[in-house]
Amino acid sequence: IQMQKVPEGWELRADLPPGRYEYKFIVDGEWTHDTANKEMVVNEHNTLNSVLYVSVPVTFTLEGFPNAERVILTGSFNDWKEQQLRMKKEKGAWNITIPVAGGKHHYKFIIDGQWHTDPSNPIVENDGYGNLNSVLFVH
Repeated sequence: IQMQKVPEGWELRADLPPGRYEYKFIVDGEWTHDTANKEMVVNEHNTLNSVLYVSVPVTFTLEGFPNAERVILTGSFNDWKEQQLRMKKEKGAWNITIPVAGGKHHYKFIIDGQWHTDPSNPIVENDGYGNLNSVLFVH
């Protein structure tokens, strides 16, 4: 797909559904990865492809738990980091909106140090270690 010359360099605008994409550039006949993108993978030709994640904003809401002091969202979308996504209490519910790439994701809420699946989401999956995680599909 031909890119367009712009004052800052070259660009291509495309509407992509959420997901993970690998790409390369052909510059003056030579294949190259995107040197401005640090996310890369080795391809079948033993060269590098750049990786692009297209995400959409997703709002997570946890109803109830009026006496909770701290609620954290964690999951596969943030490598299960336990302090990164602190939720805010608004009108009796805990909320947070974050960008999430397309695909299948596992997540849980940490409510005052205790891990909980999402009570409003009946889709859960065993993690292989005897724990259940809530499942989210982003399209």
